Amino acid sequence: MGGTRLHDLCASARESSIMINSSDFSRIQTSALDSAMGYSSVCHTILDHRYHLFWVPKYRFNVLHGEVRLRVREIIRQVCAEMGVTIVHGALSRDHVHMCVEIPSHVSVSDFMRRAKGRSSRKIHQEFEHIRKRYWGQRFWQRGHFSTTSAPSQMTLSCAPRQTHGDLPPVSPSIITRVLRLNTMAPAPAQARRA
Repeated sequence: MGGTRLHDLCASARESSIMINSSDFSRIQTSALDSAMGYSSVCHTILDHRYHLFWVPKYRFNVLHGEVRLRVREIIRQVCAEMGVTIVHGALSRDHVHMCVEIPSHVSVSDFMRRAKGRSSRKIHQEFEHIRKRYWGQRFWQRGHFSTTSAPSQMTLSCAPRQTHGDLPPVSPSIITRVLRLNTMAPAPAQARRA
């Protein structure tokens, strides 16, 4: 009965023409199907947890260039490797980080962001004197982050680089403005307060 239920779940989730007998539903067949369809599987679970993540340095200074940019990239890759997070696509601009990642089900987005931002902030402060002088109080990143989920087809379209220098197309300005306004606790513009 459990095998039939899992078979139905797989068939409806994938909408594929590949048929699997519930009696010979083995780990080899599911892993081959999962890799063909782009899904991950853990024990008895088939999943696809992909997120768009966006965060900025404090005061949105243009500090992510040169050695700092390379070091931030290396630290984030280390954190991803430790937590089992797969980077689908990532871009470090001079004033923000934008990543499309696949996060395992046992790791929450907030835990991943806490570790990535915390470790990179601490190490950047330790290794770069000019950053330590510019950002007093050991805060390199702005509080909070922006995250959203989407279907794999939307993820592929939105994460595909469209410019030759590798940066992603800009995220909707209204979303970024709302996130930054919440994070800086700055009062809303006069027109927005009247509405």
